[in-house]
Amino acid sequence: MDMKLKVILTVLLVLKISQVYTQGAGDWAGDDYYDGDDSAGDQTTDPTCGGNCDTSKNCPSCPCGSNANNQDPTEWCKKFNKWNQACCVCIVTHESNGNANAMNWNKPRLRKGSDNSCWYPPGHGDIYQSFYQSGLLDVFIEQGKEYMFISNIDNLGATVDLNILNYLINNQTKHEFIMEVTDKTRADVKVRTITCFQIFKVLFFVSNDEQGGTLIEYNGKLRLLEIAQVPKEHVDEFKSISKFRIFNTNNLWINLAAIKRILEEETLEMEIIVNHKTMDNGLNIIQLETASGAAIQSFEGAQGINVPRRRFLPVKTTSDLLLVMSNLFTLNRGNLVMNAQRSFPSVPLVKLAPSFSKVKDFLSRFQSIPNCLELDSLTVSGDVTFGQGVTLRGTVIIIANHGERIDIPAGAILENKIVSGNLRILEH
Repeated sequence: MDMKLKVILTVLLVLKISQVYTQGAGDWAGDDYYDGDDSAGDQTTDPTCGGNCDTSKNCPSCPCGSNANNQDPTEWCKKFNKWNQACCVCIVTHESNGNANAMNWNKPRLRKGSDNSCWYPPGHGDIYQSFYQSGLLDVFIEQGKEYMFISNIDNLGATVDLNILNYLINNQTKHEFIMEVTDKTRADVKVRTITCFQIFKVLFFVSNDEQGGTLIEYNGKLRLLEIAQVPKEHVDEFKSISKFRIFNTNNLWINLAAIKRILEEETLEMEIIVNHKTMDNGLNIIQLETASGAAIQSFEGAQGINVPRRRFLPVKTTSDLLLVMSNLFTLNRGNLVMNAQRSFPSVPLVKLAPSFSKVKDFLSRFQSIPNCLELDSLTVSGDVTFGQGVTLRGTVIIIANHGERIDIPAGAILENKIVSGNLRILEH
């Protein structure tokens, strides 16, 4: 690695936002689903660790998660000695803020109690105040850190981009805030608790993004427009790929000194997002939250950078998990790289049945992950299993009727096929 790039890495802090409550794959962050027992948390920390080893410097990594993630972050640290004994991954935790649920107007404003149902997370926009009030912001500034790279922990494409970091540091125009956006495709149509560990401290946040917001210009400033802020009659327009062509990946690069200045000057502006939700007991509540990207309007020289789709590879469901486990991607020192044999850069559209929704159930239905290099679209409905060495090409639809089952045999090649009915393969 170029010596100049080694030096600029020393000014970077990496922070990950956990979304374990909101995606549909169960406790995927704690399940081992990569060869070599690499969990989702491992995939998050590997790129930072690799960078630390290359530079012989410590680029702190803050995996931001919650008590819902059963994997102890301190265990991650032990695993990364596989790279190099000199490799250091710094994990930081602290208590995040929580707000009592605001009830409907005919109910008390605040509900008293200490159980989880009485509280909700304020959104990942709370990260700025939490980081400042915890004292961690000052600690990292004193250590010489200048920029913080924030991204969602389930976005396995959100690795440290040295080109962006170099642009921030060496550009004559100072940019205090950069948001990575990417082109929207047709396929693109929320509790922060923190656990404290004595060795290091770590932030655990969770967001509630069904679809990334879009970047707009309003009154001469860049602003983030989230779908929850859009009136119902304009939601379809907001989702249109012809009018709003980009969306926020939530990969954010922010100047630490600027965060401190804005908070102390009390000039941080973020729109409040109002979410109407129903609790398990049927009680209707209003959740108020802010998004970290919404702070873009408060920073000087803020910019949006259009990045390749490979920078946005979220794993929120087992449908996403199938893609990243397949031969569509290869793993290179923690970085997911699109297989060079894939003839076009977009990923297939995959919709798996509810019977695949939990990681344990998902894994039990595949003797091995199918070859997806030439797959365009996969839809699976009902009780379906896949044998060893299956190849999927083009558009594949598999529908097992209620009470029936389809076992895709080992070595099967399905190309532009619709499979329906009942197909059982029993051991002899």
